[in-house]
Amino acid sequence: MKQPPKFWSAILEWYCREHSLEEVLGDLEESYHLNAEDYGLKYARRTYIKEVLHLFRPKIIKKFKIHLTSTAMIKNYFKIALRTLRREPGYAFLNILGLTIGITSSVLIFQYTNFESSYDQQHPDVDNTYRLRNDVFSVKAGRITNQRVTTFMAVHPGVSEEIPEVEKSTHFFSTGGIIETKGEPFRVESVFYTPTNTLDIFDIPLLTGNKSDLDEIGSLFLSKSQAQRIFGSTDVIGERIVFLDFLQGNPRDLEVKGVFEDIAENNHLKADALISMSTRISAAEASGFGNLTLQDVVWRWSQFYTYIQAVPGTDAKLLEEKVNQYMHKYRQEHDERSGRNQSVVLQPIRSIHLQSNFVNELEPPGNQRVVSFLKAIAFLLIVIAWINYINLANARALNRAKEVSVRKVMGALRGQLGTQFLMEGLLFNLIAILLSIGLIVLIIPSFHQMVEIDVFDYMGQHQTFWLAYFGFLLVGSLFSGLYPTYFLTRKSIVDLKSKLSHSSFGILMRKSLVGAQIMIAVGLTSALFIINSQIKFMVNHNLGFNIDQTLVLNSQPFSMRDSTYFSAVSAFRNTLLSQASIQDITISSLVPGKTTFWNQSARLSGDDQNRGAQLGRISADFDYFDYFDFDMVAGRSFSKEFKGDANVIVVNKKAAELLGFDDPEEILDKELAFISGDSWRVIGVVDNFFQQGLRYEFSPFAISLDTTNAGGFISMRVNTGNGLAQTLATVESNFKETFPGAPFDYFFLDDDFNAQYNADRLFQKNFALFTMIAVLISCLGLIGMSTFMINQKSKEVSIRKVFGASGSQLFYLLTKDYGRLVLIAGIVAIPSIYYLSQQWLDNFAFKVGLHVWMFLLPLVVVALIILVTISRQMIKTMMVNPAKLLREE
Repeated sequence: MKQPPKFWSAILEWYCREHSLEEVLGDLEESYHLNAEDYGLKYARRTYIKEVLHLFRPKIIKKFKIHLTSTAMIKNYFKIALRTLRREPGYAFLNILGLTIGITSSVLIFQYTNFESSYDQQHPDVDNTYRLRNDVFSVKAGRITNQRVTTFMAVHPGVSEEIPEVEKSTHFFSTGGIIETKGEPFRVESVFYTPTNTLDIFDIPLLTGNKSDLDEIGSLFLSKSQAQRIFGSTDVIGERIVFLDFLQGNPRDLEVKGVFEDIAENNHLKADALISMSTRISAAEASGFGNLTLQDVVWRWSQFYTYIQAVPGTDAKLLEEKVNQYMHKYRQEHDERSGRNQSVVLQPIRSIHLQSNFVNELEPPGNQRVVSFLKAIAFLLIVIAWINYINLANARALNRAKEVSVRKVMGALRGQLGTQFLMEGLLFNLIAILLSIGLIVLIIPSFHQMVEIDVFDYMGQHQTFWLAYFGFLLVGSLFSGLYPTYFLTRKSIVDLKSKLSHSSFGILMRKSLVGAQIMIAVGLTSALFIINSQIKFMVNHNLGFNIDQTLVLNSQPFSMRDSTYFSAVSAFRNTLLSQASIQDITISSLVPGKTTFWNQSARLSGDDQNRGAQLGRISADFDYFDYFDFDMVAGRSFSKEFKGDANVIVVNKKAAELLGFDDPEEILDKELAFISGDSWRVIGVVDNFFQQGLRYEFSPFAISLDTTNAGGFISMRVNTGNGLAQTLATVESNFKETFPGAPFDYFFLDDDFNAQYNADRLFQKNFALFTMIAVLISCLGLIGMSTFMINQKSKEVSIRKVFGASGSQLFYLLTKDYGRLVLIAGIVAIPSIYYLSQQWLDNFAFKVGLHVWMFLLPLVVVALIILVTISRQMIKTMMVNPAKLLREE
């Protein structure tokens, strides 16, 4: 029969009174055996541990003898510790530098990851607040074909009126536009049409104004920074402006009714201005709904971001079912006609930033896996630094043999020796922590520039974490000092010397700690190779179109266009094409890299409704396909030579497949009818293209011919060799002359397209930096350990040299242990990195394959770094005169 756990029995012996110990131990042991016989060993062990902990009470705890150390003794310990630092500056430098770098790096990473994890935490009742996401299931395709974070206008306020578990709800329509005051235009990117409810659900403090005014037609609320930018003051109540909406509608006269505090950066909802939803609805009603009723419109208009706040204690899954039942009640007939089913998914708002990456996101999301990877790196960095300290302290122990012996002869107690060495360890860590704080203060501006966010401005939000973190540092420092202290004080110096230098335990411990460092270095280096390969794969992959040397202008906003616009844009186009620096121009409603908000259900004319598919719509001129160099796989593109090309459309392969045509040739000349009532003849099929990069699957698109040049983007291929600044000046001059009052906004398409990879590049840059830091810290430890380990073999090297050993034989002798450690580290690290890399790559629809070289090459790189690190000491040992070392023998 197995005995009770020895460790917990030892704990009991440590705190239990002597006169009670035998009786208590007997009772517990008897109970243990009975439980093991009746219920099994696991239950018996668990019960035994609970009893040991339960007995820790005043009546049974023995009185401990506490020897208070005098102030003079503490000062003496401190002086000896400082003297040690001065006497061995190399050892102190390696230890403190490693600890400082490890602590500094971990603090920087943790603050960044804390910021990423703090999104949307400040809102009231955040645990019960959800965003409604809309999934579209195609009956024909048999799968979900669209997942967007917007839903129908009618969902709010209907859910709060018909579902008791919904305490509050709101929605908003996102747009951008021009705010014009006193004849001066100001571009505002993030404008939300919304009701007052938004101010109840989200933490948006008002500086001036009453929130009820946000329900009045013509009301405008500005952020503090926008009020300062436009009016030069926040005292702007009553100011009148004209708002020109980028998307649609006529200019609107608005009155400033309030100013709100700028929304914090760690918030997925960032608004520059709020306009009353009643203003948007009244404008829509004024323009009319054609043959549709208002009820039809509110259940078809699906570009609304909708949020609900549930009654505390509500089951989210049951609430989700009720919201779907409510939506199906009004949408079912329409969905059946269009061959699709729609469902709502509740997203907790605190998870939106890191765990949501769907169509129509308000801003590029973060990545939970990336945050987790960075947290793991931060932890590994500080662990590597502590391993260095332990290893170097052990290696240095033999050099202090005489000191320990003399102090023992003079009557020093083991506790006093332990206190001395423990104080040295705490001093090392304390100095490193203080240096880290100073270093962090110095590099905060550079760190903010690197991560592109002022994350330390939010440090006050994480006080609890940082208190726990510095407590963790102190406890870790204590334990990193306990291990060497234990070996320095527990035995005689002869035993100590044998234990540290020759015993199997000492050797195994030393090699295990060094091996752990090498394993971390190999793992991080392998991961870095894989990350670099994926980023390079995405940037260099054939996208299915050509975006090189493309300058894109945002054309005149729809709200500013009049009857002269179409002739004006033609004249502007002809003027630019006469310039030698402008090679070609095309006009379209969408350019590569942009998200399409124009999605419609389409089917073949006369076909069954269930054969429909949800397609992204793009309108473009005659030159669109030639300009971007799309690959036509069937049929042809638009051409002025065909007079019938006034009502034609081109689809991509993905769209053809969803419509039931695996062979692109079969869809040619078919009539494609959209849910809006318009029909188009398919004249061509283009190969699939990466509209939004390789992170996403191919999307189905239909590109219709626009003969009026009404698209919102003017793309032109510029000759950069003729002076880009002069070309831009020419384009701007002509634009302002042709479209007076319109803002001149431009971007380079390749930069704009690749900007979607900025988060991945940032992760790559940070990962590379902290991987190099981890390797550097490991090298610092290896310098000290290689000195110790090679010195252990110095006499053996001398003897072998005397007997004629060659340089290669000596090289093998001194490096074989490190070679084995590298090999073992690779065997342990590579499977873990393979699994974690697969997890990260799953974020991308198109990803690089994992190859053997991605794991073997980092192994070789780390081995070479180790070889370079230990080479100085190794060469020094190999070159020493054998007589000098053997004289002592």
